[in-house]
Amino acid sequence: MRNSPDHLTAAQLRGLTQPRLTRRDLFRGAGALTCAGALAGVLDACGIQGTNNSGEAAASINWSTWWASKKVNGHFSFDNWAEYIDVTKHGKHPTLERFTAKTGIKVAYNDAAVADVATYYGKISPSLAAGKPIGADLFVMTNGWQFTELVQHGWVAQLDHARMPNFLKYADPTAVSPSYDFDALHSAVWQTGYTGIAYHSDMIEGDITGWADLTKPEYHGKVGLLSDLDELAIASMSVLGVQPETSTEDDWRKAADWLTSKLRPNVTKFYDQGYLDAFKAKQVPIVMAYSGDVLAIQSDFPKAKFVFPREGFTVWHDNMMIPITARNPLDALTWIDFYYQPSIAATVEDYIWYVSPVTGVRQYIADELQDTDYSDSPLAFPPADVLAKAHLYPIMKDRTEHDLYTSIFQPVVQGS
Repeated sequence: MRNSPDHLTAAQLRGLTQPRLTRRDLFRGAGALTCAGALAGVLDACGIQGTNNSGEAAASINWSTWWASKKVNGHFSFDNWAEYIDVTKHGKHPTLERFTAKTGIKVAYNDAAVADVATYYGKISPSLAAGKPIGADLFVMTNGWQFTELVQHGWVAQLDHARMPNFLKYADPTAVSPSYDFDALHSAVWQTGYTGIAYHSDMIEGDITGWADLTKPEYHGKVGLLSDLDELAIASMSVLGVQPETSTEDDWRKAADWLTSKLRPNVTKFYDQGYLDAFKAKQVPIVMAYSGDVLAIQSDFPKAKFVFPREGFTVWHDNMMIPITARNPLDALTWIDFYYQPSIAATVEDYIWYVSPVTGVRQYIADELQDTDYSDSPLAFPPADVLAKAHLYPIMKDRTEHDLYTSIFQPVVQGS
């Protein structure tokens, strides 16, 4: 994952975009959805006998046969985050229009359907547990616990790579088999981004280079953090020299203690939605931020700086997934493969300024779209020595471990 700069910049590490709503948040509902026999109806409809474990039932599906039974219906519904695809001043989406012109498939695109991972997961999981359609044939899900549960429960279809020639040809090596979904069986990366520190250099003294700097006395009451527990955990574990991907309960407790005793005294607010609005309004001079958000506002705020913290930072991946209950799965799969073309992905990237999972996009934007502000940006394409400090979210082995992790870090935000 941390091989060459070209591979990393072309698709797998932290990127950029126009201002968006809050990103991922840990699922904080009480208890796991067990979904015993939940997919019996849909599995029976596929000629597959349901079981008491939907994950096992889904694993027994012959996916070649499943996909062979599907047909293109000429339309599908796509749930996504806000400001996460190209759009004209008239509200049109050029890439989706090109897709329809090429394939005849119309797209019901639901902008801002996903406001945060926890809320969206909470919305769709009861229907999926009951074996019912969720209204969308394609949705975007960040890697993390919710992603893992969708796969473990058997609620998403395995992708038919035989029908995805563009993906096989153009997917960046880092997107072909991500660590959270080996061989990209259940997902295709949509975008990648980073979480670091942003600050108004005209509002504070000195330079900020890492998370530990935020504990300085002169920054008391001047720091805004995201309320996302994963982001807080990675920041604190990075300071302590812990690898988040292989961290233990003892590591989590030490990290939460550092957050509570060292950093929280300087925090004025934990943000979910709205951190960027507060930052732009200069209500808070220092924030935990997404690199693309800062890149998008720098023309209006030239004194705003973004820092990849020296101790380490988060790299996250948003992924396209097809629910097993989708009414139009083949239409959705056709779009996924259509997106995995450099000219299409480049059109999206040149608007949202994140990092694409498609090879050749950076060069296409530089040569064909002639947008060197994006292609030459060190925020969009950090050097290899910076990317070497990027961390994925901790991977929880089961719900018990996830609930323990949540119970350790949640009091940091709640102040108890």
